[in-house]
Amino acid sequence: MQIYGQGLYDSSIKRVKFSCDGGDREVTADWDRKLKCLTCIVPPLTWMFGGEEISEEKQNEIKANPIKMAITFNNQEWIAGQDFKYHDHTIERVAWGHQFMDPAVEQEQRDAEWEATQE
Repeated sequence: MQIYGQGLYDSSIKRVKFSCDGGDREVTADWDRKLKCLTCIVPPLTWMFGGEEISEEKQNEIKANPIKMAITFNNQEWIAGQDFKYHDHTIERVAWGHQFMDPAVEQEQRDAEWEATQE
């Protein structure tokens, strides 16, 4: 996640807190000098519950409500950030993409190779 905004700066302590009904999690942020933003990795939803598996109903309930985010530069004062929602990705299948998006390969050939993997 990249966090942009006015007043952001590099400090020795940069942390981001994610909060929901299930709990809070803090992660260390890094300062990107080039982009002048904070960067961090968003924890998986199950980390909000200590890494324990939660029911599908509870997951859907949490995904329906925004996750609150806060930033600190001194570990004492927390600045509220933009809320966000979790969206899970799904992988239906993995296939080898030979010369995928190679401009030298014609679109028809790529389509034929893709269709061949579907069978």
